[in-house]
Amino acid sequence: MSGESNESYAWIHMLTCPELREWMDIFEYVCRRQTLHVENGIHFVIHTRDHNPPHLHVSYQKDEVVLDISEGTVIKGSLSPKKLKKAAKWVRNNDAFLKSRREQLAGSGIVAWG
Repeated sequence: MSGESNESYAWIHMLTCPELREWMDIFEYVCRRQTLHVENGIHFVIHTRDHNPPHLHVSYQKDEVVLDISEGTVIKGSLSPKKLKKAAKWVRNNDAFLKSRREQLAGSGIVAWG
């Protein structure tokens, strides 16, 4: 077999082998998460290649909320009122950074909103 045929076989095997496919899915998921900020245990994360509208996943311990980037409003999920207030305030106060970072990631092909 030529080198090219061996590479093709390896890719086909990887895509059809359930154990390898599971690890590829895990790796892809982890690579698609961009942590933008952590403050007082609150994590602000963009999931790349995510759906519109542009948003952040904000988590604290086991709770998570999805906030609209432009206004810091809740799309879904829940946090304690105190943590939600802090998270929404951080999003509103860092609007320019978030928009810039989103555009930077989108321009690099890492984020695909839509």
